[in-house]
Amino acid sequence: MSTKRLKCLVRRFIDAFNEGKRSGEFDIQQIDKNNYDEYMILLTPKVGIYAGQKHVINMKLKYGSNETYEYPLSPPYLIFTTRIYHANISNLGVICLDILKEPGAWSPAYDFIQIIQSINLLLMEPNTKSPLNVQAAKDYDKCDKKYKLSGSDNKELYFAQYKEIADKFANTDITVCFSLFPQLNNLPHNDIEHAIDLYESLSVEKIAKTPSIKKNRWDKYRQGK
Repeated sequence: MSTKRLKCLVRRFIDAFNEGKRSGEFDIQQIDKNNYDEYMILLTPKVGIYAGQKHVINMKLKYGSNETYEYPLSPPYLIFTTRIYHANISNLGVICLDILKEPGAWSPAYDFIQIIQSINLLLMEPNTKSPLNVQAAKDYDKCDKKYKLSGSDNKELYFAQYKEIADKFANTDITVCFSLFPQLNNLPHNDIEHAIDLYESLSVEKIAKTPSIKKNRWDKYRQGK
């Protein structure tokens, strides 16, 4: 992996970890601390149909035959490892999301935070016209029609039946994820000091190799001047 790409991945991982910790809506962890091409993402929605549920997504940044596809030039490969009752997520965990699937929708500028936010938005606003789970789409549309005809602001009331189905469907045992996400077992989050150290070392290396005034400034910084 090139230093440029590694630095990009480490930076985006650190940013996503910090944002997840700040918002409390998700967490992201490496499967292997030496591998910046594969992550597990824990979603903990606070509002909406999936509030109270916990879902885990596997995100791979290199995939395909001979690892043909590589983020950020290509979108990452994401799959739910937990069961979720959603119109645009299959029973196998495959996700139908525009930025991941539609030609021309992807941009290398999309970082981990934007990808996770797009999935969270999909949970809030499913596209029932292009379903992977047809029954979930039908059940959602049925509730949505009643809600819109009612003129009520109480969306939760009209989607209570759908939420009951979704909560029963999401019965995956995630105890295997306790080591990655100790907060599930009421323990402190894992830290990412190793990633911060690596990012700083990559940044130092880049500055140190530049024969310019930047190097002089860096030397003064190191000497405390």
